[in-house]
Amino acid sequence: MIFPKRDSFYQNLNTSFTNFGELLVDLKENSFTGVVQVSYWEYEGILLLDSGNIINAIEEINGKIVTGQSAVKSVTDKAREKDGAISVFSQKGEMITMLA
Repeated sequence: MIFPKRDSFYQNLNTSFTNFGELLVDLKENSFTGVVQVSYWEYEGILLLDSGNIINAIEEINGKIVTGQSAVKSVTDKAREKDGAISVFSQKGEMITMLA
């Protein structure tokens, strides 16, 4: 999936040693607006955040796309598994609203 990415906050954090829950807490405390990307082999999940709140998600597994609250749960669960990568990119609020 291709999503517009503005400024990189974090790139390719290994899920094996990244506490994803604490990352989300930090982004919320800092009112982050942008994209959190979770990547594995044949999997990509995107969380869209506005002012630190998850407003939507999209995931692609082997070409199948899922969106909405079920995707939010799946992406956050997947981010806690080993051998993946997490990247965080800021984006303008208007763009996030449009994508959501």
